[in-house]
Amino acid sequence: MNNPRGRVIQGALEDSNVKPVVEVTQMIEVLRNYQATQRVVEAEHERQRSAVRRLAVSGQA
Repeated sequence: MNNPRGRVIQGALEDSNVKPVVEVTQMIEVLRNYQATQRVVEAEHERQRSAVRRLAVSGQA
C-alpha cells in the first residue's frame, strides 16, 4: 500500500527553510533599533536626574 503523503529517500538531504543572510541582517537591524532606543531611554533618565539635582539645589537656597 502506497503512502500518498510522503516518502523516504535514502541519502537525501533536507533543504533549510531559513535564509541565513536575511536572518542575520534582520537580527542586526533589531539590535541597532534596540541600541538606539536604549540611548534615548538613558538620555531621558539623565535629563530627569539633572532636573531633580537642580530642583534639590534651588530648594535648599
